[in-house]
Parts: sequence; C-alpha cells; structure tokens
Amino acid sequence: MADPMGGPPPPMQQAPMERPRRGGARRWTWLVVVAGVVVVGVVAGGFVLLQNVRNGYYIGAENGNVVLFRGTPQKVPGLDLSRKADASKLQPIKVADLPQDLQQQVKDTYTVDGPAAWNTLVERVCKYTLVEQSGKVGVVRGREQQNCQETPVQPGDVPVAQLPASDATKVRKGEFTFIGREAATAALAELKVRRDKCKTNDPGIPDCPSGGGSS
Repeated sequence: MADPMGGPPPPMQQAPMERPRRGGARRWTWLVVVAGVVVVGVVAGGFVLLQNVRNGYYIGAENGNVVLFRGTPQKVPGLDLSRKADASKLQPIKVADLPQDLQQQVKDTYTVDGPAAWNTLVERVCKYTLVEQSGKVGVVRGREQQNCQETPVQPGDVPVAQLPASDATKVRKGEFTFIGREAATAALAELKVRRDKCKTNDPGIPDCPSGGGSS
C-alpha cells in the first residue's frame, strides 16, 4: 500500500547476475590439447617406423649383379625407401653365377638381417675353376658344387705340361677356384705368363718343366 503521505516507493531489489559458465571453454581446451598430443604421437610413431624401414636390409638384382640394399623394395608415392648399402667389403656376385633357385629369389628380392647374410650367397655361388681338359688348361663353372650344374666356360689353350710343376699340380687337383669369371680369366692369363717365363728359362721360377716347357 502506498504511503498516504505520498512518499516515493522503496527501490526494487535486482536479481543477482549469473556468472558466465566456463565449463564449455575448458572442455574445448582439453579436446584441443588431447588432439594435439595424438597428432604428435602419430607423427613421432610414423617417423620411428619410417626410420626402422629405411634401416632394414634386403637383397635384389641390378644390371645382372646381386646387390645389398637398405630399406624396403615396397613403393610408396613421395617417399624414397630404398638405397644401396655399402658394398666396399662385399664380394661381387653375378646373378647368373648363383644356383637357379637363388637366382629367382634374388630377382624377386628378399629381406635379410644385415650384411652378414651376404656370406650365405658367397658360400653357394657357383665358382669358376681352372681344370685340365684334353691336356690343356680350361675354365669351367660349378664343378662338384651342390645345386650347380658344371658348365664349360673357356676351352683350354695352354698345355698343362708347359706349366711350372706347382701350377700343373694345382690345376689337376682343381685348386684354382674363383668367384666370378673375371678372376678365373685373370688367373689363366697369369699361368700363361708363367708358362712363357719357363720357355725363356727365367730363374725366378724354379720348378719349370725340363726343356723350358717348350714341348
């Protein structure tokens, strides 16, 4: 009821203002943080995986040669996942000098634990040997080797009888054995040089055949 004296009515009390809710902002902040952590984790994990892949080894073929590679033969657009490993200490091997089953494996590529796996190929490669063929020194590949088919490579043109006695014995026993045709050919050329020295009675070769190997 109004004051009969006509005084002003008492002021109305205002309801207290509500504080803005901050829970929504906090929730979004946490979502952003979690998403960032996930992204960083994925990137870091991908980097580690990529490094592991690049640090692996596999064996393949290139231009007829067996090659040890780092990485993986798998192709990924935009990424270089393969490179040649250091081959400075590895015995060169031709794909054609391997047994047939290994040739196909190398052409298809296969993963290995590391450079030590190369020794397995070296042990199984079909080697070249200087042998006596109809009284002369010739070259064959794969003689008396498991999974290797003996194949004539170069006919003989140096009579064994003209060689120094020690060389002739090694030829007859098959002790001149090499990995790679080039090495065998070089050894045969060296035998020819020693044969020629015997013909000139070179004192540096003490076991030349009688008559200087001119027979």
